[in-house]
Amino acid sequence: MKTSESIVNIAKAFAAAQGELKAVPKIAINPYFSSKYADLSTVIDIVQPVLLRHGLIWLQPPHKAEGGVVIETVLIHAESGEWFSGECFIPAKKQDAQAYGSALTYARRYCLSAMFGLKTTDDDGQGAQEEPEPEKPKVTDGEIVAAKKKLADCETLESFKATFSNLDKPVRQLLVADAAYMAETKGRFDA
Repeated sequence: MKTSESIVNIAKAFAAAQGELKAVPKIAINPYFSSKYADLSTVIDIVQPVLLRHGLIWLQPPHKAEGGVVIETVLIHAESGEWFSGECFIPAKKQDAQAYGSALTYARRYCLSAMFGLKTTDDDGQGAQEEPEPEKPKVTDGEIVAAKKKLADCETLESFKATFSNLDKPVRQLLVADAAYMAETKGRFDA
């Protein structure tokens, strides 16, 4: 990712715009896979008005790349001139105009969606449903006590990091979520 020297104003405008962006409906049909997808024009229809309300404009210049296309998505804050950009490469299976055009459209759609963190939904009401809450990791109290004991035995920050990274992911997640434990642990190695 590239940015202008300052991004204070664009960051504020971007955060406000991102808060207004809605999921993009999958309304285009892919006949080869019998599936629906969010096409480029639908993505633009969702993004463009929100960005303009917040004084943001975007460009997507293509760049030469061997075997495909590189799209740079540039976001500019009109008032301050601040900007940031990101690139993505999409391979083209063939080296002809149709393959290039297809890769270009695909790249524009995916890069624009990625830049703004857009979700896609089916147009059958999926967007109106509440998302199920992620399942909490199943960790016993004994596992937490044992993990804390192992970590308490570490005498250096390096051994602590190594021991911590070897714990099961759900145990690590619960330890990190325990703010008091993390503050106490940080204090041990800050001296």
